[in-house]
Amino acid sequence: MLDAIIVLIGALLAIFSVAVLTYPLVRSRSRGQPEMLEAAGEEGLSELDSIYESIRTLQLEYGLGKVGEDMYRQHMNDYRLRAATALRRRDEKQTDAALLLEQQVLLARAAIVDADGSPADSSGPCPSCGGALDQNAAECPKCAAKPGFSGPDLQ
Repeated sequence: MLDAIIVLIGALLAIFSVAVLTYPLVRSRSRGQPEMLEAAGEEGLSELDSIYESIRTLQLEYGLGKVGEDMYRQHMNDYRLRAATALRRRDEKQTDAALLLEQQVLLARAAIVDADGSPADSSGPCPSCGGALDQNAAECPKCAAKPGFSGPDLQ
């Protein structure tokens, strides 16, 4: 009985070992050659991931001798150009998103109002009446005094 259990465990370990060793081979064949990975969204990979995977595959095939040096250099240059273009596009999208976020923050700041109804970014009180002055105001909205005018001394 004990011998049967040992043989069964040995058989299971042998099957598991074969499965672990053959999985990478089967997986790489199902993915295909580097040219098969040109579509950016294929297999759920982003465009950059696809290019990087193609570069790794090309390097592996070159190392195994399946691809000649001229073809290797040609494909590698093509993949580098594609990667540079994809990185440039990604940076442009991030820059656009950053500018949009900055504009939204500025709009949100402009919409914030203090308790007395004046904008939060007012330049300070009017020297004449003490009312809030906007940064770009030519005169006080309450007393029409010019910002440079100093009113009566309230001390």
